[in-house]
Amino acid sequence: MEIRCLIVDDEYLAQDLLEQYVKKVSYLTLIAKCDNALQASQILKDEQIDLMFLDIQMPDLSGLDFLKTLSEPPHVIFTTAYSEYALESYSLDVIDYLLKPIDFARFFKSIEKVASRMSLKSNVQNEIVEPLNVKSEREYMVIKSDGAVIKIYFSEILYLESLREYVRFHTKDKKYMVLSSMKSIFDSLPDNFVRIHKSFVAPFSRIKSVSGNMVKLDNGAELPIGKTYKADLMNRF
Repeated sequence: MEIRCLIVDDEYLAQDLLEQYVKKVSYLTLIAKCDNALQASQILKDEQIDLMFLDIQMPDLSGLDFLKTLSEPPHVIFTTAYSEYALESYSLDVIDYLLKPIDFARFFKSIEKVASRMSLKSNVQNEIVEPLNVKSEREYMVIKSDGAVIKIYFSEILYLESLREYVRFHTKDKKYMVLSSMKSIFDSLPDNFVRIHKSFVAPFSRIKSVSGNMVKLDNGAELPIGKTYKADLMNRF
């Protein structure tokens, strides 16, 4: 597997350090590096990029604002000296958030996350067996996961997690990965399910409490609340 990388950072020392780290990992290939979002935009149009290392504070257009302009962004790892952007970056479904100065061990941990996601995309052919966007009167959904056809009862679902092209079903006993958009699955779920974040859906009956921008489920899991979805969630209480 090859992961094609782009470094976007207006600090040349940071560029050089990331380039050195990329060269240490055999399956990473550095395609280009640049110091602003406008140059990065053109590179993304001209080249196939799997992973972008993106600084947040840059002239003209910040990394956060640049990422929001991309309809189909590559995998993104934010690289920044400022921790206060971590929560907002999470809502953009980035792979990781690396604080400068970045050491190689932390860098490599992030790369392994990317490799894991890309491996899932290329090797896992899981899907929803039944047509989506139609709410069923049944109490379960049928999916195909790792070559097996599985019946998942809605009552067993703890929450759903979006991972770009995939959705992970967290159930009482196991986790299942399905090739689908979160919207398609959400539209087929019973009304008891509520979307609390771009990346998370949970049964309302499992939400025990809301504190700030987090919800706590009855199994102890804590999930973030997206600004877009908070009003709808609170209206249910």
